[in-house]
Amino acid sequence: MDEDMAAQIIKRLQEYEIAFKFVMRKGVGVMYLTDSEMICNLLAFIGAYQAHAQLCELLVERSVKNNINRQNNITLANMDKAIDAAQRTIIAINSLRKSGKFNLLDPKLKEVAEARYNNPNASLDELAAMAGLSKSGINHRLKRLESIAACENGED
Repeated sequence: MDEDMAAQIIKRLQEYEIAFKFVMRKGVGVMYLTDSEMICNLLAFIGAYQAHAQLCELLVERSVKNNINRQNNITLANMDKAIDAAQRTIIAINSLRKSGKFNLLDPKLKEVAEARYNNPNASLDELAAMAGLSKSGINHRLKRLESIAACENGED
């Protein structure tokens, strides 16, 4: 196929939202589609309705699987972050206890520290409910505990 003929075909098919690409490979002109939606459009355009339906069904299945995998990955990443944060706080609490500084903490900080220490798998929402605070308030106090422990350990 020569470039002029391909250009005419490509221009005509663009009217039907089918955007072919053209490339010369080893002296031969090749028209191709890379987008799955375009391939579906082409199949419908040429009357290959069964193939069109099968491809559309496959694309929907893939999309659903990809969305499920994406959501699972997000959930797992968030769980990993929460576990890491809880471990950092527990390490900080243990450090403060070991140094004898834990008993010198403000009672509000001690209450949150005890809640985290006794409930290492609890979410911030769960800790907030236990302490009667907002999620933001719990998070602020946990960060404060980590900061105090870091200062005590010279990590400032």
